[in-house]
Amino acid sequence: MEPSATFVKPLTEEERERLKEILKLHALHEKRMRAHAILLSNQHYSIDQIADIYQVDRQPVSDWLDSWNDRRFEGLGDDPKAYLIRERGASERLPTMVIGDVSGTGYPAPPPDDHPPSQDQFLQAAPGAVYTDLSTESSQNDENLEQKQFLLIDRISPPIAEEAPELQQRLREFVNRVRKMNERPPKIITLKDKPGKYTAQNIIEYLDNLPYVIHYSFVDLGHPYFYTANSRLTLFADETRWAMAFEKSGYTPRGFRVELNLNYFGNCLENLEPIPNSDECYNSQFLTLIDGGELVRIEIGNESLEFAEGVRSGVKEVKLRGQYVKIPHTKRGYVKWVPDIMTRDYPEKIDYMDLARYLAYEYEEMCRATDEELRSHIPTDLPKIMVIDEWHHKSYSVYNGSVLGDPPSSYETYRLIAEVLETKDPSRFKPTLNPNNHWINWPYAGSL
Repeated sequence: MEPSATFVKPLTEEERERLKEILKLHALHEKRMRAHAILLSNQHYSIDQIADIYQVDRQPVSDWLDSWNDRRFEGLGDDPKAYLIRERGASERLPTMVIGDVSGTGYPAPPPDDHPPSQDQFLQAAPGAVYTDLSTESSQNDENLEQKQFLLIDRISPPIAEEAPELQQRLREFVNRVRKMNERPPKIITLKDKPGKYTAQNIIEYLDNLPYVIHYSFVDLGHPYFYTANSRLTLFADETRWAMAFEKSGYTPRGFRVELNLNYFGNCLENLEPIPNSDECYNSQFLTLIDGGELVRIEIGNESLEFAEGVRSGVKEVKLRGQYVKIPHTKRGYVKWVPDIMTRDYPEKIDYMDLARYLAYEYEEMCRATDEELRSHIPTDLPKIMVIDEWHHKSYSVYNGSVLGDPPSSYETYRLIAEVLETKDPSRFKPTLNPNNHWINWPYAGSL
């Protein structure tokens, strides 16, 4: 086996253009990510730098580059077996952890037993397997399930099944854990969201439980439908009430506007938007900073063969919250707040995400929530304790009962925030983790 590559072999212009197209348009997130990694490697980003950007181990990145060098576009992952075994033969090795992410984004271990894998995760872990509704399977007898289990394993690829008994065994264990998950009753969560004496532990439990409440959103800096620009946390508290407001500005391609998103947390929220035909509410609010009509006015139009989505060269002002503000009329003018705009391969134009990020910092106060907007769901008499503009954040969500990411209780940021709220003392917030909420640390944001 040849030693792993430090960088990809030089790309032709045709390969570069095709990789850019994959990065922008491909339906599979994993394939877009690999295409981006190859483009970065071609610019002499190191394996460690790419791994840091995508928050994966360096070994998967090394594998991506080797696959590209060996098989070019086929190595992006069209062959399901490429996700499992990189090199065939008597001395072949399996990745350290195969089950749980054979899509190419890394090799993490399977979810722990207290958070079994979802059916979707199983199907990702068995490329080529015939689709089976495991949720209905659990209601059938064990013998029938066992037969279906072997069908799933055998259909992956007979050569792999014969040559990798370890993989067979892991897949059997995976199926059994899926069955256990489906036999388990759903976790019912009731948030403690009424005023009353509280502790830091109460707040942490509330935040940990949020993703189980399907209509409530937690702090999300990497949402795939939203190009994050700036962000902030604001804390409010008195002896019996606490609240936290999360705000982020950015560009939403699906909504075709630059907007400010707010999420509210606490035990005294009010005037929340009701969910139709339900006694529940949303904890979100969306404010338009630049509407679609204004984006159309400044867009590229027909001057380029690329997509029209982007700022036309020569545009010198844009209407932000109903007021015209000056913007750079060349790409170079954006470097102040979008440092990679002149050196990146894609997109080559001034994108709407660049506009959102420039405005978020150049006109920061206009892109922040006003006190009235912040308090639209927080009591007006609740004292403001602290504003946090820099913090260390980790993604956290729950899908089909399985925890994805890191609960707030698992690291210092939100434990410190809970202490500040309990004591009403901002000096308690003394983080040791480096802040990472800047948009440049969330490259997946807006990727869909």
